[in-house]
Amino acid sequence: MPTFSFDELPTAHLIRNAIYEGGPTKDFSDDPIPPLVKGKNVGGFRKTGPYAVLYTNGIEPNWPDELSIDKRQFIYHGDRRKPDGDLHSTPGNRFLEAQYQFLSTKQRAKLLPTFIFQKANGSTPRAVQFLGLAIFGAANIPDSDVLSTYWCRLNDQKFLNYRVIYTILNEEFVSREWLTDVLNSTLLTVNTPVSYRKFVEGGEYN
Repeated sequence: MPTFSFDELPTAHLIRNAIYEGGPTKDFSDDPIPPLVKGKNVGGFRKTGPYAVLYTNGIEPNWPDELSIDKRQFIYHGDRRKPDGDLHSTPGNRFLEAQYQFLSTKQRAKLLPTFIFQKANGSTPRAVQFLGLAIFGAANIPDSDVLSTYWCRLNDQKFLNYRVIYTILNEEFVSREWLTDVLNSTLLTVNTPVSYRKFVEGGEYN
């Protein structure tokens, strides 16, 4: 399994299942996601435009995020973490609702390519593993089932939260050249992964 050191992150490619090490401490400044893909160092959705960065620690029972390797699907549970406010009171859930509107109106170019990371057992405290390049939705699943709600329970209180299905596209490798294009808000270039281009141009989840 490839592993990239903290110093390598600004120029590293994204390789599915690779480990990206953080700095030597647990401090937020040692998080690998900012130097790797310019995302924030806290939260679930760490960037939401012109691309998305999604992080899960994979261990919270009330938010049971799940990767299905055989279906190439990632099920994410939204970022509402307490009963205050309503379903759309958090930035991440508002983003999911907006993505759903683009899905249901077939505006595929507005469904952001999403880089999904999970907490990893690396040699540094904040190491992450790249789960893959993903897109909102899935083949053979009705749009109405892609984004759903569930009752989240915390300290004997329950509140609604979102549950969403992402498809992990069939890309083992995302080049730094395309990452540079994406960071500059240009998604379709000569460097664009084939599977993402096929999705935007023809709606294929492959």
